[in-house]
Amino acid sequence: MESRGSSNGSHRSTRNKLNAINAIRNRVERVGSSEGERLLEAGTDDNSRIKFFAYRLVMLSASSSVIELSFAIEAVNAIPTLLQLGVPIQFAAFVWSIGPLLGFIIQPYLAYLSDACTCSWGRRRPFMLIYFLLMSIGLGLAAFATNIDVLIDPNDRKICIVFAFIGFSMLDFFRNSLEVSSRAYLMDATSDQFHQLANSVFTIMAANGGILCYAINGISWKYSLGKYVGGQFQAVAIICMIILVIMIFTSLISMPEKTNYRGFHTNQGSRCSLASNADDTYSDVDSECSTLASQSSHPASILSLQRFIGHHSYHFKFKEIYGSIVGMPSELYKLSLTCFLGWLSILNFLIYYTNYVGQEIYNGDPTAPLNSTSHNLYLQGVMTASWGLIGYMLVSVIYSFMIENIVHQFGSSLTFCGSFVVVGLATGALTALNSTSPAIILAAFQGISFAVNYSLSYALLANYHRYFKEADDLRWSHREFGMDVCILLICMYVAQILVAFIPGAISYATHSCTTPMVISCISALCCATAAGFLDRKAESSNNSI
Repeated sequence: MESRGSSNGSHRSTRNKLNAINAIRNRVERVGSSEGERLLEAGTDDNSRIKFFAYRLVMLSASSSVIELSFAIEAVNAIPTLLQLGVPIQFAAFVWSIGPLLGFIIQPYLAYLSDACTCSWGRRRPFMLIYFLLMSIGLGLAAFATNIDVLIDPNDRKICIVFAFIGFSMLDFFRNSLEVSSRAYLMDATSDQFHQLANSVFTIMAANGGILCYAINGISWKYSLGKYVGGQFQAVAIICMIILVIMIFTSLISMPEKTNYRGFHTNQGSRCSLASNADDTYSDVDSECSTLASQSSHPASILSLQRFIGHHSYHFKFKEIYGSIVGMPSELYKLSLTCFLGWLSILNFLIYYTNYVGQEIYNGDPTAPLNSTSHNLYLQGVMTASWGLIGYMLVSVIYSFMIENIVHQFGSSLTFCGSFVVVGLATGALTALNSTSPAIILAAFQGISFAVNYSLSYALLANYHRYFKEADDLRWSHREFGMDVCILLICMYVAQILVAFIPGAISYATHSCTTPMVISCISALCCATAAGFLDRKAESSNNSI
């Protein structure tokens, strides 16, 4: 008993110390962002301030266009490209598993590094820039794998396949990493009352990026730009890369990063009171906390404070990272399960849709000889499917505009539930009818699931943070938003890993491409069921969700 009590006491003291360290970090970040706050209030009247904020919010959300545009490139081209290189369908789908497997292990630590970053430029934007550069390298490797293969060994197709796998995996992993930092940046730069609006704008900008990419993929570049750069995929990659560079830098210069933490006192002297119960082991740290906190409004003391924080928080990071996942509050568990099922539906549809249309509806063959009738029919089906995906993104834009009013009317849980019921029924009808027009028209309904999973789930998470922290719920009081965004993204990782392994194997065994569509339908209906059990206390406390 004494040993257990001693262990609990040590754990509490460790927690108290970390609270003190985090409290002071928040103070430093507020000092560093004061200039940005003055910029946001630069307007001469209310209208100019609103216009200024709206303009900056759209700029900030340009990063979501980068994320969705790069996803659209991979969704349209990954499976067809690998199939044309001779990779069997059950192995071609594995390319979608490598990024999530890496992310499942590494992403929580990267999210922690972002939360703890003390860079003068902010704690999100340096990571966003690094992820974008690495993602761009991946896109280049995937698109120009055949060109690299010609330079190394024209007679060995395996080199081309390896480069394509590496490129698509880098594109996938660093795109998902970029989404974590972009989401956290969005929440850091906007106040609580604007989180739903910010998430809606973020979703709309993401949809615009997807529409743009699907339109570019739907145009035949074979006899224009593709003639000079190696083919259709290479031409699409070059055009999209130019757009991606413009978009990411628009986002990076949009808004200063601000923090909106709750649960900490704002006066300098009380910031280290959280550690008042620490044991004698940390008495020297308490003293230094108090001294540095009292000086932290002065720029000269900020650097030494940051170094102090970084040194003492190092020992807690692994425990904090994975402890926050294992020790999730029940509300977050339910939201995570709902998001997982939603992504299982969306990803089954998006990853296999172009291949489904090319093989099942157009009766094409990706492995047929180049310029043969079967091969051309397959390519025509892929391009036609790209236009169907434009409808999917258009619906997601429209639904994103409508979703706030729908939530006001029916509540978050019922909106989540009803939306995925519609999606499940539409996907089932698409599969049953198995013809061109229904495949294009009914594909648009998947845009509803994208708008809900991409916007409402994160708005609910932000609302949980606000509600439970204001209620002094100890389960939520020390949770970081960046880490919880990462948890929701891990739900997508798990879904993507399953999608990469299971539907492709079943399709190969049954010689049918309809399996992913059936799984998408069932997953949507299961997601609707899970959404009915989402927590409604936080929902009822805030009419904006």
